[in-house]
Amino acid sequence: MNLLLFIVLTFSMSDPALRGLAMATQNLKDVALLQVDFYYTWGWCDAPRCVPMVRAMQLPPTCPPMLLVGNEPNAIEPYGAPVTPREAQMKVGAIQLKCPNTYLIVGNVSADDWVSVGGKGGSGLEWIKRYKVGLPRHAIGAHCYSNYAAWCISRLREIKLAWGGEMWVTEFAILSGNVREFRILTNWLDRNTVGYAAYTNRQVKGAGYTLPYDLDLINADGILSALGKEYMHGDH
Repeated sequence: MNLLLFIVLTFSMSDPALRGLAMATQNLKDVALLQVDFYYTWGWCDAPRCVPMVRAMQLPPTCPPMLLVGNEPNAIEPYGAPVTPREAQMKVGAIQLKCPNTYLIVGNVSADDWVSVGGKGGSGLEWIKRYKVGLPRHAIGAHCYSNYAAWCISRLREIKLAWGGEMWVTEFAILSGNVREFRILTNWLDRNTVGYAAYTNRQVKGAGYTLPYDLDLINADGILSALGKEYMHGDH
């Protein structure tokens, strides 16, 4: 059995959550320096500690131990890959049929309401509520970006309660770069999720999803930023 999957299957809510990186630009030195348990990009991978993703919930080419299924289906491109809850039910059912032993982290919804910010998409909470009916149990994922930990904690708690099962926060950031707010949020994530992944913000220049914030955990010179130091040590 894959070591990461073994850890997940023996996880208890009294343990700290698994800690990972959501890597806009893959840099394996970051993985080693931050001593994280896992990482992902936004596509397929077979490397140790890398969790592959089927961004539009398509059938995977093989059946890995763990799989991220979807990326902000309640958002719009290029931020997310729109998939309705009904479509997701059918797509996840097909993946479960092909890969019955794969641990699925489904949805990875944005905590934002994209109707209010983009005119298309919708609420991550409402997406989860409409999606969950009639499916076998699996984990769900969520994303949250805010200046304030309290806002993310409130939104993520709502999503977790609506789902009623295991939750991962597969993408998050404190946009202000405030270390104290970052610490408050990661402490909550340790107690309330199976795993979580900070967005490193090693951004692709000119990409539509590029954020106008300094969120790097590791500076351009390869040295840990204040956020990176907090993430490496934390409560782990």
